Amino acid sequence: MAHAFVLIMAVMVFVNVLVYVCMHPILWFLRVPQEVMEGMRQYLVIIYAGLLASSLYNFFACLLRALGNSTVPLVFLAVSSVLNIGLDLLFVVGFHWGIRGAAAATVVSQYIAGIGILLYVVVSQPGRAAGETMKP
Repeated sequence: MAHAFVLIMAVMVFVNVLVYVCMHPILWFLRVPQEVMEGMRQYLVIIYAGLLASSLYNFFACLLRALGNSTVPLVFLAVSSVLNIGLDLLFVVGFHWGIRGAAAATVVSQYIAGIGILLYVVVSQPGRAAGETMKP
C-alpha cells in the first residue's frame, strides 16, 4: 500500500505542476471569454491546490471500500460537502471574497476530508496504514 500511495502522490504532484504551467493554454483550449478569464484563472489557481487533497481522500476512501467499509468514506464526504456550503457562505457572503472565496471553501473542505480520512485509517487500521497485509 505504501508504494501505491507514494506513486499516486508523486503523479499528483506532477499533474499539479503541469496544470499550473499550462494554465493559459488550458484556458485558451476551453475558449474562456476574455470577460471572465481573470476570474477563471483565480478560481483554477486555488482549485488546483486542492487536487492533492482530492487524491488523498480518494486513495483512503478506496482503501476503506476495498476492506468493506463504505460508510466512513460517505460520512467524510457528507461532512466535507456541508462544510463546503458553510464556508462558501462565510467566504463569499461574509468576507466578500467572491470567486476566490468559493474556490478556497472547496479546497479547505477537501483538505479536511482528506486529512480526516487519513487520520481515521491510521488510527483504526494501524497495520494497514503502515503497509502490512491487506486481508480484511
